[in-house]
Amino acid sequence: MSKPGRRTIEDVSVLRDLLELEDIRYTEVSAQRLAVPEADDPPLEPDEPQLNLNPQISTDGTKVKIDVSCASENRYLRVVVGIEVLYVAPEPVTIPEDVMVDFLGLSTVVSVAPHIREAFQSMAARLRMPIPLMSLVKPMKLRSADQEEDEETADESVGVESPVEA
Repeated sequence: MSKPGRRTIEDVSVLRDLLELEDIRYTEVSAQRLAVPEADDPPLEPDEPQLNLNPQISTDGTKVKIDVSCASENRYLRVVVGIEVLYVAPEPVTIPEDVMVDFLGLSTVVSVAPHIREAFQSMAARLRMPIPLMSLVKPMKLRSADQEEDEETADESVGVESPVEA
């Protein structure tokens, strides 16, 4: 339900055109070496890190903050990355949950992927560990925490919290 004076955005393409990316900032970057690689170890397979997305909409309806947490572990290394993505709208809006979930999959995941990749590779290099390869990141269909578990089209490696007003 839309609040008085706010436009309800019913289509993800309208939301993509309306929101402007304001900032992407790291909130956490950590790595732990788990084992020392041996010369005869097989190469690492590309990794599909676990993503969790938590969207928050400002009370005035003009700012959207998305907290992204990402963790990955292989036989040598565990890496955790936290990123905060900030969007601004030129007018107060109400964003239904299904539109927000689509936006996260089509825009936010693609926007943060280079930052996550850079953090993973940087942390591995600092610890002098094999550089983890991330699978190609492309727009995807996500499933919110409230949706049915049996939807086959949604990406299993991404968790989405229901949007909250902050």
